[in-house]
Amino acid sequence: MFNQWFIDLQGGSARRAYRQQVDWVYHSRNEVVPPAEVLSRVGALRAASTAFTDTVPSP
Repeated sequence: MFNQWFIDLQGGSARRAYRQQVDWVYHSRNEVVPPAEVLSRVGALRAASTAFTDTVPSP
């Protein structure tokens, strides 16, 4: 999971709400993948109803 935070450096007491929308995050180690190929690969994962895949080995 990752987050990108926008912090109000001015302070304040107003209630804040954050919403994160992520469709897909795609990373391919040691490979340069053209944008069209990324879309193709992600499209194949969507077509297979793959909701989550993690192939990063544990350290």
